[in-house]
Amino acid sequence: FGVGLPLLLALAGLSLVQYWRQRDLLEEQAQVTAQQFGQLIIGSLRQSMLNNDPSLTREILLGIHGRQTIDRAEIVGMDGDVLVDSGPRAAELQHVAEPGCNACHRLAVEHRPAAAVISNDSALMRVAVPIDNEPACSGCHPGNQVHIGVLLIDVPLRILWPHAFENLQIDLAISAGITLLITASVYWLLH
Repeated sequence: FGVGLPLLLALAGLSLVQYWRQRDLLEEQAQVTAQQFGQLIIGSLRQSMLNNDPSLTREILLGIHGRQTIDRAEIVGMDGDVLVDSGPRAAELQHVAEPGCNACHRLAVEHRPAAAVISNDSALMRVAVPIDNEPACSGCHPGNQVHIGVLLIDVPLRILWPHAFENLQIDLAISAGITLLITASVYWLLH
């Protein structure tokens, strides 16, 4: 036990550390991908927003939603009103007190990130992409605002990495089996 137990604990610890590192890396990559996805949607919505055409904006969001790449997309005004939604309205208002929203709203407006993953659970990732107040927007929006709204996107993780977390769990099980095999072999040789 003086050799086998420390060896078992060391190998099991290394396996768990490797599992956690790979899982964190996958989550970081999912966040970057989701943020890029949000910026791409803002780019595609830009012309319809400049033309002040909510029906075209809604059609674009419905088209994205129809391909099942996102669960929901909403454009929310700075006062919390849901202006455009990709599906039936879940809410008329989005409050900054909702879970995850304070990740951006606790910072001053000029220090908020260009895009942020504000909620992350095992099945869904919510991405918030602020819509900047550009000079072309001054016809409808006051020029003193840094942002005129925010695009909220709910991205299912099954779209980003369908089998990644299953593969991580399989790797952990294989690692645990190898750990037990090595520990038993060392114990048997010493015995």
